[in-house]
Amino acid sequence: VLNWRHYKQHEDKAFLRESNKYLTYVINKNNRDVQFQNYQAIVQYYLDERATAICKLENLVSRFPYNASYHLNLANMYYQEGKWESAAFNYSEAIMLIPSILESETWHQFAQQNDYLVKYVTQFIKNTISTKPTNPILLAKYGKIWYLWGNYAYAKKFLLEAITLLPNLEMPWYYLLEIAKRER
Repeated sequence: VLNWRHYKQHEDKAFLRESNKYLTYVINKNNRDVQFQNYQAIVQYYLDERATAICKLENLVSRFPYNASYHLNLANMYYQEGKWESAAFNYSEAIMLIPSILESETWHQFAQQNDYLVKYVTQFIKNTISTKPTNPILLAKYGKIWYLWGNYAYAKKFLLEAITLLPNLEMPWYYLLEIAKRER
């Protein structure tokens, strides 16, 4: 982490090479802790070992498809490489796993600069979440996405079904209250 901060401050890749060396050592000692592989992929990308980094993250995403961080990191790399469809797919996957990404300042800045890609991400997500799942957690997540997009009718349907199946979910109640306030 310190080497990353030094790199960001001084833009000297020697700090990244040092990080990569330590990450290789740690991964060789315990290759089951895949978070270090994620970190190494980021470091390798900035060391211009882009194909290696992307391959490593593709592997992580295929092994751990429910890890939003891996999807986001891979999406960012694809975006930098100009691979818009692959970037949009991975941004979409990350957002469906963690809808609060749509509320982040980073996403708002990204959306202002990348209208085309955001439209593609939005369409991909809409196509995916338009069919209601039976899993209450997914219903709650998709309901939140519809809420954040301002489609309160769809949000309400998804959120109501989520709490019908699993009434102890906290956030669907919150968003249903917000919808009720808007309906007054």
